[in-house]
Amino acid sequence: MNKIEYDKLRAERMLKFFLNDCPPRNCKILDVGCGGGELLMLLENEGFDCYGLDISNEALRVCSQKSNAQLLRGDACKLPFKDSSFDVIFCMEVIEHLFNPHEAVREIKRVLKSEGSVYFSFPLQLNLEYRIRILLGKNIHDPLAVGGHIRFFKPKDVEKLLINNGLKIIRKNYYAPGYKLAKYIPSIEKFLSNKLPSIFAENVMIKAIKYREQ
Repeated sequence: MNKIEYDKLRAERMLKFFLNDCPPRNCKILDVGCGGGELLMLLENEGFDCYGLDISNEALRVCSQKSNAQLLRGDACKLPFKDSSFDVIFCMEVIEHLFNPHEAVREIKRVLKSEGSVYFSFPLQLNLEYRIRILLGKNIHDPLAVGGHIRFFKPKDVEKLLINNGLKIIRKNYYAPGYKLAKYIPSIEKFLSNKLPSIFAENVMIKAIKYREQ
């Protein structure tokens, strides 16, 4: 699966995860690290009022061709919004790129309304597949790529990051990579990724809310 296909799949999964909560269509939404705009496009098609933020001018250019959302260039660790500005915030596979993930989570919490929800997506790249790749001397990512992953999370690391910065986890879904076995026994990967996510899951999506002031 190439990056374009993966971004589309991830956005579709997140939309389904979000719509499961039956959110009101008048909620104000921010996508932190909106990238090429796959999620924003889906959210707008559902009738939501959306804002997108990314540090990359190129990403914003691509996003503007797909989405009519209000787009801003900015840093996830210093969001250019007032306190309690948004009903819903998305942050999909951004934190693993940041030198200061705690500051980004605190900023997201700051601009989230007290009754609002935040939806995260994290890659879990310490699973069995990646451990085997490392054992065989292969790279998980291109070490020379600009803007690549600088952090690698296990499920407990993700939970600790959010809880320690004042968020309460309400719901989470784990997703498996899609091994060949899944073609024959489609339920087995879902079962294993939820029972043993640190070994079998490739990605986790989390809904969280504020639970205390820092």
